Order: sequence, then structure tokens, then C-alpha cells
Amino acid sequence: MLLGKDGDRYTAWHIAALFDGLMALETLRSLAEELELNLDEMLLAKTEGGQTAFHLAAQRKHTEILWELWVWVAKSQMNPSELRKTLLLAKNEDGYTAWHRAAISDGLETLETSWSLSKEAEIKLDEFLLVKTEQGQTAFHMAAKENHIEILQKL
Repeated sequence: MLLGKDGDRYTAWHIAALFDGLMALETLRSLAEELELNLDEMLLAKTEGGQTAFHLAAQRKHTEILWELWVWVAKSQMNPSELRKTLLLAKNEDGYTAWHRAAISDGLETLETSWSLSKEAEIKLDEFLLVKTEQGQTAFHMAAKENHIEILQKL
């Protein structure tokens, strides 16, 4: 049930991240721990479009959810350092990372959060800032396209 997906391959975990359901997300995590489910699998589960809960939270500017997901990585079965890098650099089917999703949605605080997390994960600057989508766009391109001046100034 916790890993069940709807028609768009969204889990309850994805829905909670998308709609800023921090308490729902915490409840789902507690249930997963009680059932001894693999938290890594939940963190890395992708929707039909290839988005993780991390992508969805970044897209909707839910920084509190991003931080909470980040903290939960420490309880994972996978190497936390590797899982953190995987979460931050995960691409959806169009090649968008959470960083791209934040830039396109004018999520300055989300970008700053992602930047802090990338430093903590020891991701090299070019691995993070210069990641390109399938169409060859970086977060800088996306911010320019959407006229997000504050984001352009920060990048």
C-alpha cells in the first residue's frame, strides 16, 4: 500500500511532497519503518514522468519537505552520501533535476536550500550548476526563460 502507485505512478509519498503534506509524509515514513520497508526505495521512487518526491517538493517550493527528506536519508540502507548525491542529481524523463524544477518555478529559497544540500553532499560545482536537461538547458537558461531575475542574480 505504501509503495502502491496511481495511474501516473505517483505514490502517497509523492502526493504528500507535491502538496506540502509534511505531517502526511512523516506518517508515511513512520509506517514504512514499522513495516520495515526500504526507505531508499521510497526516496528514489519515480512518477510516470520520472520525478522523485524531491523533484516534486522543489517544483512546488516546499523547502521544509526537502530538508525533511534530506534528514531521512541518514536512516537509509544505502550509503547516505551516495543516496544524497543520487537524490540531488536525479533526472526526470526530460533531464530535469530538482535544481531545474526550482529555477523554473521561481523558487529562490528552494534553490538556496538545494545549493546548501549540494555542498553538504560534496557535489562539485559543475556537476550541480551546469547539469543540462535533454534539451541542453541549465537552471540558468530556465530562469532566463521565465524572467526570474532574483534567481539569475543568485546563479
